[in-house]
Amino acid sequence: MTFDYGEAGTATGVVTAWEEPVALAYEWGEGTMPWRVRMTLAPAGDGTRLTFDHLAPDPHHPDYAAGWHWHLDRLAQVIAGDEPARVDSDAHFEELQRLYARAEG
Repeated sequence: MTFDYGEAGTATGVVTAWEEPVALAYEWGEGTMPWRVRMTLAPAGDGTRLTFDHLAPDPHHPDYAAGWHWHLDRLAQVIAGDEPARVDSDAHFEELQRLYARAEG
């Protein structure tokens, strides 16, 4: 798989698990510690629950936790039919960084 970061370039990744229609895991990056994530879907009432696991690097790092939280909040906006603002970062992300940093310390 290929990730397109626009002007920042691209990265390639590898699907490490695929269990249609309930699970996807993949990794990307270079060096000794590639990024690894896993997503699973499960029925939840009238909808579906997405479980997202950041496995590596350091899943407890406040910046990674804040970043995924921010992206998943934006995904929720899209699912609700809203159009998230086209930004790389915003006050919500910065507040998430502060909250996760406090939780780590």
